[in-house]
Amino acid sequence: MTHEERLRAWAKGLHALVAATELLIRAYGGVVAKPGNPWVFDVVGNPDKDGIDLR
Repeated sequence: MTHEERLRAWAKGLHALVAATELLIRAYGGVVAKPGNPWVFDVVGNPDKDGIDLR
């Protein structure tokens, strides 16, 4: 599963979150949704999350 697919899966079910996630993924070639940005946290190993958290 790619990073973008994990983001989409994380947002699935909440329309506003899906829209915001798609904007981040598509804006500027996806640069703003890449790992390493301060608002994209990798939470792998946390059973309550699916590998990603946007803040």
